[in-house]
Amino acid sequence: MSLDSPLHSFGLIPDLEDSRDLKFSPKKFGVTTVVDHRDRMGPIKDQGKRGSCVAFAFCALLEWCTGERDLSEEMLYQQICEPGGGSHPRNACKALQRVGTCREKWWKYNQIGKDPVSTSYMIDWPKHRRALG
Repeated sequence: MSLDSPLHSFGLIPDLEDSRDLKFSPKKFGVTTVVDHRDRMGPIKDQGKRGSCVAFAFCALLEWCTGERDLSEEMLYQQICEPGGGSHPRNACKALQRVGTCREKWWKYNQIGKDPVSTSYMIDWPKHRRALG
């Protein structure tokens, strides 16, 4: 399957294999294969026609883990976007650990992607959301 196929049309760029990666298997870790956390999730969001699915997924994960809502997918996407669009999940992990993301109110998402780079998130910098591990 090529990266030009419809399955990759929204910008996910698979990470290269890394010997440090652990392969996940629910059976190996003794966890259930069905879990319903919809009551802890925020509303469904629309990325529009941009290749920002990785930013949306990682912001949703961070919102779920912290219980905070309305983190800026735009700020995260600006940190991880590859030339021509799309991004790597590994780069999202690195960006969230290194810099984090601000609240949506400071850097709003634009579905058509024509926003100028925002600096209003600096107002919220002391409350910046980082993934620490």
